Amino acid sequence: MTAARGPRMLSADDSALPQDSQPHLRSIADIASFTTAACPVVSADFVLNRGASDCASNQPAFAAYEYQLAANWLPIRAHICENVALLGNGHMLYKNGLIEETAPLHGDHSARLASSLGRPGLRLPEDRVWIMAANASSNNYWHWTMQSLPAILHAIQVAKQAFPGRKLGLLVRPMAPFRRRALALAGLDHLLLHEVMPKQRVFLKTVIFSEHLSGRGLFAPTEQRLRLRRRYLRALNIADTARRDRKIYISRADSSNRPLENEADLCAHLAQKGFEIINPGAMHLRQQAETFACARLIVGPHGAGLANLIFCKPRVKMLELSQASYPNAAQMAVLRLGGGRGWIDVFADSADSATTGDADMAAQAQARSGWQVDLAKVDATLALMKKA
Repeated sequence: MTAARGPRMLSADDSALPQDSQPHLRSIADIASFTTAACPVVSADFVLNRGASDCASNQPAFAAYEYQLAANWLPIRAHICENVALLGNGHMLYKNGLIEETAPLHGDHSARLASSLGRPGLRLPEDRVWIMAANASSNNYWHWTMQSLPAILHAIQVAKQAFPGRKLGLLVRPMAPFRRRALALAGLDHLLLHEVMPKQRVFLKTVIFSEHLSGRGLFAPTEQRLRLRRRYLRALNIADTARRDRKIYISRADSSNRPLENEADLCAHLAQKGFEIINPGAMHLRQQAETFACARLIVGPHGAGLANLIFCKPRVKMLELSQASYPNAAQMAVLRLGGGRGWIDVFADSADSATTGDADMAAQAQARSGWQVDLAKVDATLALMKKA
């Protein structure tokens, strides 16, 4: 359900909205009227197995994966905030300063604030409790799956206790079709949506922010993430007896970031071994879900398409192919939710990734850096997995 029902225009100099473009940062704990206890983290037995690429030069990348999965279990809370502004550029909260937990990790916050100044704002209806349902990264499938949707479930739980009977609304960025489909699959499409445009700012009487949307506990198996998985599987109604003998390779051919330069060779090689080559971006959400749910063996380079691991049945085996300069345990965190078994192989960049003092420039340079996999190492790891 989408609407912007009854918003009232505010003048550009409304005192609750930012008046200067210098990004003074504040903690959300400083402005929240109430902060909940931590969201439960559910213990999950999970071992990350090193593949045949394990060698001295790859130790930093392997160690980074293991650390991310084990260490980033900070408690995730929800905060109820009153009389705050939401800035569309970055989907950030503001109250006498930019709320640090809602700000993107990279980028020029001064420019984001400046784009919100001097424009009339909207005051959203005060009879609703509004839920922060997006962050600056929520256009990405993984972030929508592992951050936004669990944050919505968390905030609804808080709202039922703190505001029984009150109507709820979701504050989202402009919604792409895949996000609407995922919202429906999670049983959340009955909630009113307000799509906040990039240069828009809105004034909110009451908003709930879950730290699922921040960097805290980013890879932790929280109860809300497990609830999302249960909702998905219940909605899909994929029988436990469904065929589970598929071997699939998840392609990144349609992504220009971190290009896998010999992916065509890898695909041909795996196809000879009976793997289906899958491009999730060309499939409807249900097709993606059914494909992953019926797989027994999955291989793929790190990418948002592996967020579909949330649909996998327990004991599925997955080999993630990783670029040495980009160790990121995000997809293994999804695999862990369903009790899967994970292997990782790490391969060097084709050229050294550029490093500069500017985080944004370094990130852009890294995204352009290509890499190649060693087919013999992939074969060796698949042999190890077969024995496990």
